[in-house]
Amino acid sequence: MHKTKMILYAEDNKLINLLTTRYLQEEWYEVISTYNWEEALETVKRYWNDLVCIVLDNDMPKLTWLEVAIETRKILWDINIILATWDDLTESEFKGAWINHYLEKPYDIDELLELINKKKEI
Repeated sequence: MHKTKMILYAEDNKLINLLTTRYLQEEWYEVISTYNWEEALETVKRYWNDLVCIVLDNDMPKLTWLEVAIETRKILWDINIILATWDDLTESEFKGAWINHYLEKPYDIDELLELINKKKEI
């Protein structure tokens, strides 16, 4: 079996980034991990044709998650975007920001995997 699905995982906490990336790789995903939103947006621009899902931390250096979501939608309208956050967002807040799903931190890794595999709901 070979890796066929590419995920962008943007998380500035190095330990969480490393552990989550390894877990997703064990689940046969190709993962590009970044540590700030500027890197995430550059990755979207570079790999737009290969990405199937983007997982964004809500609190990272440089741009805001909303700016990344808006710029991503200009390039990839139909990609699944998941926001991982400590904040309690309402459905209208994250869907109005073009986010398909959000996970409240701390989250279960299997819950993340389930949302990655879920069809987009915008």
